[in-house]
Amino acid sequence: MQLGQTIVTIRKENGMTQEEFAAKFHVTRQTVSNWENEKSYPDLLTLVKISDEFHCSLDTMLKENPKMIEKMNKDMKYGASSAYIGGICAIVLFIITAEMLMLDRGSRYILILNYIIIFANAEAVKLTFEQLKKESRRVKIFFAVFILLVALLSYGCLYYIR
Repeated sequence: MQLGQTIVTIRKENGMTQEEFAAKFHVTRQTVSNWENEKSYPDLLTLVKISDEFHCSLDTMLKENPKMIEKMNKDMKYGASSAYIGGICAIVLFIITAEMLMLDRGSRYILILNYIIIFANAEAVKLTFEQLKKESRRVKIFFAVFILLVALLSYGCLYYIR
């Protein structure tokens, strides 16, 4: 049995409408309909809640639907990649902004904008370094060399422009 059919069966055995089922799990009726028609799938936390609430095996729900497992694996893989890319972009922007502050003492509006950029990127930079702690030594060295090259290159460009 596929996950969509499992959700339909659980819902009907408990005498629930799609609206009632949706309210129980804090989603819309359309979302439940999409789950049942397998246009989309519940996230892992919602699957655990469904399993706990209706005393059905999470193992059975997951193993019987290879398409959903493949989608979850892809989401996890690309989610981590995009987090790295976003973190690297934040660090690069952080470095360039810091260098602009050092080299340019011009307009106070630019100065305020630079401080806002640094403040906004601080959390992304922190999260990237926390994620980097889990990586191998080779990845850490590559990351450090990349950031150093970006810093030197951007400093040189900004100094030249000035």
